[in-house]
Amino acid sequence: MTRPLASSPAVLAAALALTAPLAPAQMIDVAQGPLNAAGTQVKPNIMFILDDSGSMNFEFMPDEVGMTKDWSRDTQRGEFMVGYWSAQCNGVAFDPSLEYAPPVNAAGAAYPNASFTAALPDGFRGSTATTNLPTNLNNSFYYVYVPYTGSPAAMSWTYYSSGAANESTVFYRECMQTMAAAEASGRFRKVTLNTADTSAEAVALRQKYANWYTYYRSRKLTMRSAVGRSFRSIGENYRVGITLLSDASVTSSSFLNVADFVDRSGVGSGLQRSDFYRLLYSAETVDGYTPLRGALSKVGRYFGKTYPGQSTDPVQHSCQRNYALLSTDGYWNVGIPTEPGYETGNYRPLKLDNSGLVGQQDGALDAPYRDSTGSNGGGGDSNSLADVAYHFWNEDLRPDMKDNVPATERDSATHQHLTTFTVGLGVRGTLTYDRNYLTQTSGDYADIVAGRKQWPVPTGTKDSSAYGDATHIDDLWHAAVNGRGQYFSASNPDSLADAISTMISEISKDSGSGAGAGTSTLTPVTGDDWIFLPSFSSSPSWYGDIRAFRFASDPLTGALIAPDTAEGKEIWSARRKLDARAEPRRILFGKPDGTLADFTYANLQAANLQGSFDIACTATKSSLSQCAMLSDAAKAKVNGPNLVSYLRGDTSLYMSQKITENQVFRTRSSLLGDFVNSSPVYLAKAPFKYADAGYSAFATAQASRLKMIYAAANDGMLHAFRVGESTTDSTGGEEAWAFVPRGVINGESMWRLADTTYEANHRNLLDATPVIGDVYDSTTKQWRTILVGGMGAGGRYYYALDITSPLQPQLLWEFTDGNLGLTFGNPVITKNAAGRWVVAFTSGLNNVGDGIGRLFVLDAVDGRLLQRVATPAGNATAPNNLGRLNAWVASETDNTALRYYAGDMQGSLWRFDADDRVAPSGTEAVRLGRALDANGTPQPIVGMPLLTETTTNGVATAIISFGTGRLTNIGDLASTGVQSIYAIKDTLQATGIGGSGDTQVALRHRDANLVQQTLVTSTGTRRVDPVNPVDWSLQNGWYVDLSLSSGERVVLDGVPLGSGVLAYASSIPNSDPCSSGGSAWLYQFDIGKGSVLAATSYSSLLVGIGRTVDSKGNISVVATARDQSLSLAASSAGVTTKSNRVRRTAWRELN
Repeated sequence: MTRPLASSPAVLAAALALTAPLAPAQMIDVAQGPLNAAGTQVKPNIMFILDDSGSMNFEFMPDEVGMTKDWSRDTQRGEFMVGYWSAQCNGVAFDPSLEYAPPVNAAGAAYPNASFTAALPDGFRGSTATTNLPTNLNNSFYYVYVPYTGSPAAMSWTYYSSGAANESTVFYRECMQTMAAAEASGRFRKVTLNTADTSAEAVALRQKYANWYTYYRSRKLTMRSAVGRSFRSIGENYRVGITLLSDASVTSSSFLNVADFVDRSGVGSGLQRSDFYRLLYSAETVDGYTPLRGALSKVGRYFGKTYPGQSTDPVQHSCQRNYALLSTDGYWNVGIPTEPGYETGNYRPLKLDNSGLVGQQDGALDAPYRDSTGSNGGGGDSNSLADVAYHFWNEDLRPDMKDNVPATERDSATHQHLTTFTVGLGVRGTLTYDRNYLTQTSGDYADIVAGRKQWPVPTGTKDSSAYGDATHIDDLWHAAVNGRGQYFSASNPDSLADAISTMISEISKDSGSGAGAGTSTLTPVTGDDWIFLPSFSSSPSWYGDIRAFRFASDPLTGALIAPDTAEGKEIWSARRKLDARAEPRRILFGKPDGTLADFTYANLQAANLQGSFDIACTATKSSLSQCAMLSDAAKAKVNGPNLVSYLRGDTSLYMSQKITENQVFRTRSSLLGDFVNSSPVYLAKAPFKYADAGYSAFATAQASRLKMIYAAANDGMLHAFRVGESTTDSTGGEEAWAFVPRGVINGESMWRLADTTYEANHRNLLDATPVIGDVYDSTTKQWRTILVGGMGAGGRYYYALDITSPLQPQLLWEFTDGNLGLTFGNPVITKNAAGRWVVAFTSGLNNVGDGIGRLFVLDAVDGRLLQRVATPAGNATAPNNLGRLNAWVASETDNTALRYYAGDMQGSLWRFDADDRVAPSGTEAVRLGRALDANGTPQPIVGMPLLTETTTNGVATAIISFGTGRLTNIGDLASTGVQSIYAIKDTLQATGIGGSGDTQVALRHRDANLVQQTLVTSTGTRRVDPVNPVDWSLQNGWYVDLSLSSGERVVLDGVPLGSGVLAYASSIPNSDPCSSGGSAWLYQFDIGKGSVLAATSYSSLLVGIGRTVDSKGNISVVATARDQSLSLAASSAGVTTKSNRVRRTAWRELN
């Protein structure tokens, strides 16, 4: 029964609000990316440890190159060991094969090229002192190694465990001889540079040499240039700091706390990026030793906020990852008390709580972490760098915080911890390093993993050592393994830059699932048990993936079992397949004549559609952010043909740490765009049961059609992927073709994908789930399978393709209209009263033009506009903002739409009569009800209304149910207004429930005659108590408020489960950015009674729910969570309300 409103002043005011005129609509701010909690991104913390030890001044690498009787660069050059001047032996000697591009400043712009006749000795310091290279360096020269059969590779230094170089090797003997020696003669060729040769090749070589001299000549210069180039590509999605190896404090001017890696002005201003580059480029070396252990311990304690004197807390969120990037040219040691760099006081390998040294941390661990040489963890070493790394990985740095750091494949820890990456510059240990050591099946590291070899124990002199101990470099590698990072050995400027860039790319992969999983099990087909999980990742750059899984089933009951969706468990990954593809892609667009053509610049130009791609660094409309940092030669590459090539997948123009004229566009982690709100759609054989003439034969002909999924991504393309006929089919996950709709092209935003600021300025280019249906073409007298898609927040277009033949798509039409808004509304493929197959959709969000809400009805085959059915709501300044659409059909065998239903952002539920089937006379839109909360605030209706039917005393009643709430922008996350779920009947009269026009009362008003149900919490679940009876012959329905959790709302489409049961997923955004965006409840309602049959809670936001059926016909709800997990909830049974089959034509959308 209904609960009467009391007559207190407060309640009376609320009652008046429920009868007040509608508030004006408004433009909706629509997010251009996934909405995480409060719009807060959890950014990784990175502390870079810069080696400023005295050896960084050396102009040779490794140390052995300098072990001659006189290593002054200006004297006795004729007697000098030839290896000093050759990149074969010296990692910082001039190497003509390297680029030696100038370094970059904080803004990413390149330093000027050095002058060959007036070269600065240090290009990072202001100085008037220059060197005329051809004059002052005796006609500058270098040695080129002349290889021969069996010759040793460059930088093939090997060492004994004592740290001494192996002098018996051919490589050593060649490098450590003068040109007069037999072993050097014939192996090296001297190349002299001067200004006499004016050929282009000679001029370019002299420029390289000048740049090398000014920016790369020493270890210090190489480190500066390489690090600066590597950090150029990252921005405010990271929090970065820097500390010097010689600095034992966290408060000095040479210590930079981690902060957003960006220069800002105004509120929250700061020059973090500039300060980082200033310290990097200005730090001078300090004669002394190499206290790597103390430095790493300092960084660990800094993130734990336990370092003495520390006041800044670098950890913002409990799920934040913390990284140390340690690059060094030396072997760690303690030093001598009277020398700089001495490990003393707080600057020692101390524990997190400063109570003492870390001791032996890894002796009893499993391989590959342990360094034990005896039983029960005996042997090994204590207080090594690897011990420090393990301690700060293993210890909970912040016991006051929840342990919810996301685990990765290599790092399983969920407590707050330090992950350590290390790189050795020009130094090698006793172990043989392999760049791919993590995946190698043989070699030293593979032997350690298998237990066939132990990590060498750091030996030798730890207090001071002129040239170190090679086992300490092994320990540098071991530290990265214990710290769950990665070790790199760099032998020249390019390999150093590559190592640091790879470190950065491994950091902060903030991935999540943004849309519901598409499943192939909407109808019980034995063996057809695939499920496809879309996802997005926003770091290190935006990309997406669709991973394929298959349900398992219980051998006794046949019940489906959700697959493990952990990374690597998939049958195939569309992203990996696409990125590994060698053959050219087939990417299409629609020409004005209605045919498809290859998406190339030439074809776009022929179709007069190239304008959206004609970017240039001189343009004002679409000038790339990176233009300011490009050379003139690189700027010339910023043009339409190159942009289209880039969008097709050409990686040759990617920007990287190398600054060349070909590196002009943003580097993408993958060619596949992200899936934020778009779900994949599965299609194989014809899935419908139409009784129309000829359909049965068409369905039979399509019985063996290729299994495909179709997915719209924010790279601006609809992708068609092959599923594969089995789990072992190698074609599974292959892209068959892609299509760029006209709306994306005309939207003039695809160029943004090439902009280096795209990570912080993401755009939803094609972000709507397509719909697939079978239609009859009365012109050609044949059935077709068509796909219709919108753009979501990306634009105001719909497009349609014929995909009857999966590998040979045909363009049917592309549609826009001056009164069409952002196409969030789903297309519905159906028939009208005349038997014509049509596509219907609403005017969508922000429908500028006249702002009036409309239903559009198009011919399904040729896209001709047949009808516009207008609501009385909306105007040019306050558009109506209609949501998703559903159509009432009488039977699954006859897909004729009798009427349509949709809600809007003002809480109005509309019935559209496009064929004059119900009162009043003509085609019209009738508002069936107004959803307002108890204070009279409109409750937005975003999701698709669900349509069912109940029979009472032999009388059938049409029931329309819907949830309220929205989540379209960051501001919505903080909304705490009470939202509701409604089920109302449509009497098919000329007016809706509670009257019409501005005097129409809210659905919760007593005059609307709805029964109020109440949710309560009960033993970990939720239910309606009491269940107030609903008499559909006398009452107009029921509603229930979602008031148990602040901010709870319904923004996803509900799912009909049969037998009068409907599933709704609620969203509860959370202010904690570590909570996968919030939490959720999945409710199963008896739609006739208004009772909750089952309620399941989720600790992550749900991004989609769907329906799946096992081989025995049992229905389950598939729930996709933001954290990419999948779960199955069995459909409730024992429901007495009987319903006909679902009245929803679009239920096969798989969302």
